[in-house]
Amino acid sequence: TYYNHAFSKADREFLIQLGRVKDAFELDKMFFIINAIDLAANKEELSEVKTYVRDQLLQYGIRFPRLYGVSSMLAVQEAMREEWDHPQSGMKQFKEPFRTFLSNDLAQMAVQSARAEASRGVLQLKKLIETAKQNRNNREQKKAELNEKQFQMTAAIQGETADLEKKRMSQELGELVYYIKQRVFYRFSDFFKESFNPATLSSQSDIKQALQKALSELLQSVGYDLAQEMRATSIRVENHGVKLLQEKHERLANKAAMIESELLLSLPDAGKMEVPDFQTAFKNISFEPFAKALSLFKNAKSFFEKNEKQKMMQELQSIIEKMADQYLDEQKTALEKHANLFMEQGTEKVKKAASLDVNEQFAAWLEALEHSEQIDEWETILRDIS
Repeated sequence: TYYNHAFSKADREFLIQLGRVKDAFELDKMFFIINAIDLAANKEELSEVKTYVRDQLLQYGIRFPRLYGVSSMLAVQEAMREEWDHPQSGMKQFKEPFRTFLSNDLAQMAVQSARAEASRGVLQLKKLIETAKQNRNNREQKKAELNEKQFQMTAAIQGETADLEKKRMSQELGELVYYIKQRVFYRFSDFFKESFNPATLSSQSDIKQALQKALSELLQSVGYDLAQEMRATSIRVENHGVKLLQEKHERLANKAAMIESELLLSLPDAGKMEVPDFQTAFKNISFEPFAKALSLFKNAKSFFEKNEKQKMMQELQSIIEKMADQYLDEQKTALEKHANLFMEQGTEKVKKAASLDVNEQFAAWLEALEHSEQIDEWETILRDIS
């Protein structure tokens, strides 16, 4: 944002949308910059502007924002003079935590995943060596046990369906959509005041046209907010779906541990859920259902000074809420179809990955029973990578 620019309505709606989805991500990926801080008369004024922006962000649902003040003009001048030790532009104060975020926070996620895979490989190699050493005694009995365990695990994998996950997803989606309406209509009075304001209704000669224009703006604001809420809900639904698939994988892993304690199953990437194209609600709506409510307007003076404005707002809210119910029902149905498909495809990915792990590991153990002469080589490899 710019130092002496207030947030516009478009800024506000964008920031509210960021606030809706901020908690849905594993990492806080948001950085906020106030540019042109060289316009500040002094440090106190700059501090006041930062406080204002921080309060606005909090109002829009963004808590604890990482907020930095910079001057791109001063940054260019500092670079030309190669003044790196005591910069006044604020760019260094922003860049250092930003680079830390890139190199530490984001990189750490990849490192943790790699470490988990490496540990998994070490455990598999240990099991391979242990199995090969058993070759010297009851080889045939061990082979029969491994074949039986593989059969049991394969049957367990094949028996998995997406039915439970789809049911739980439907419950979660129903709850999420229920709260959408509450949040949107909590803002209804603000939308109404912005649309039906004195500037719009006091200076117009054609009051009917002015009322219809105000109503169109109100419908646009509420309809856009409903669509934005559905988009944010689709992210929460996807995250919930990933969680359900992780739980399915954990249940399979527990079954695997009961059948064969050394059997390891990897968790596949769930991928991205395709979502509907959520259109702004109330497009091409007829003004006819609103005629009675709009007729409450007699003149600007009585509308804004008496109770006419409140009565109209209540009438309009009652009508629009019913339209919102229909819109949300339609969007919920569309999103649920995509969510169910995500669950079905995700379940197949979990089953396919589990089958691949089971077949590979049992094949390796059976092969090890036949080739105990490679034990020394495997133990050397294990020492090198442990």
